[in-house]
Amino acid sequence: DPVALLTTSVMAAPCGLYLSKILMPETGRPATAGAVATAVRRDHVNVIDAAAAGAADGIDDFNSDIHGSADYRRAMVSVFTRRALDGALARAGQDS
Repeated sequence: DPVALLTTSVMAAPCGLYLSKILMPETGRPATAGAVATAVRRDHVNVIDAAAAGAADGIDDFNSDIHGSADYRRAMVSVFTRRALDGALARAGQDS
């Protein structure tokens, strides 16, 4: 069953980290202890915008069709993904 295999793999990663901390605990002061400066980039307005941009970025071959430029097709993937997710959220809100 591929779902069970994927679930087991995802669950095994945190367990491996936990066991490694038990078997070899830190003895000194960690380098990240205290104030760590993190820079969070906010390129997208919300999760739907991020998913739409990710879908457009994830497509490798935009030159497989002669009808429209690669930039146009990339923009359309983003638009259609955003519309599909907006529609799914709207339907989910109606069911609850």
